[in-house]
Amino acid sequence: MLNVMPYKQIIFTDIDDTLIQTKPKCPPETPLHDGGANSQGEMISFYSEQQKTLLNWFNTARTIPVTGRNSAALNRLTFSFKHEKVINHGALILGQDNQVDPNWLQQIASDIDAWHEFLIYLDGKTQTLIKQHGLTMRSRVVEDYGVPCYISIKGDHHQFEHLQELLAEHKAHRSAAKIHINGRNMALLPCYASKANAVQYLMAHYKKQYDHPLFIGSGDSHTDVPFMQLCHFMMIPNSSQISQANQLNHDF
Repeated sequence: MLNVMPYKQIIFTDIDDTLIQTKPKCPPETPLHDGGANSQGEMISFYSEQQKTLLNWFNTARTIPVTGRNSAALNRLTFSFKHEKVINHGALILGQDNQVDPNWLQQIASDIDAWHEFLIYLDGKTQTLIKQHGLTMRSRVVEDYGVPCYISIKGDHHQFEHLQELLAEHKAHRSAAKIHINGRNMALLPCYASKANAVQYLMAHYKKQYDHPLFIGSGDSHTDVPFMQLCHFMMIPNSSQISQANQLNHDF
């Protein structure tokens, strides 16, 4: 029988549309469990019996959330993570004490300074476009622990086409700027908001702590793929942005 060290298995997992989802996205004919509330305290996310089993299995390993959620949204989940946490699309890493990892913050400090004013400018330009075109969107710079992390734009995804010039300016500002779109959510990410970079940083720490650790990555969206590819194995929900873009054609 194999001897398994506690937490030698490290699971990096996205949350929304991987572990939980809104009710319309839940599988039919399965009991649902409360997964997370909005800022008004209304339960809006749920998980199935299968996801409950998955969460229980994840609890036997060192499970690290890798999420676009900020700390407040993470705290509104009905379940918790007891180890490190990668939040705000990778802009921040929290330790087990829920405080920002100081070494990670020092590593990205110069990039934060370089991006801060531009994020404020870009958010202002977004709000101007929303008013000019009468768009049903809202935009804000998401700040957490005093750090400007990214721009969040929420609204009808069919209206995102009105922001093309803005998105081009964002991507041209500095290298490694990225745009994340999934359903009604868009995030304009500065270079330091990188799930892959944050996961790579934690992996280096775990490799020093354990001999031959096992890394598993789980996620649903295109922006999850880079951090999942750093892992030994990848887990993808069968109904997700990734799986829909990579459907296989079988010849029988």
